[in-house]
Amino acid sequence: MMESTLNIKPTAPAMAVSIREAAELLRVNHKTIRREIGRGTLKALRIGRVYRIRMEEIQAYLRRLEGA
Repeated sequence: MMESTLNIKPTAPAMAVSIREAAELLRVNHKTIRREIGRGTLKALRIGRVYRIRMEEIQAYLRRLEGA
């Protein structure tokens, strides 16, 4: 039997969040997050019908906003 190389800890912080969770983190409306994804200014993964946004992408989005 092969050992898994993934080291997932249940208490680890989320690596990706939902649109609503991202909106809560950024204190904006969820429609704003959807609009930014649609524009391509915020990258998201689509898994089936659900979007997930990586925390690194949220941080990169904020850095771009600060630089604007």
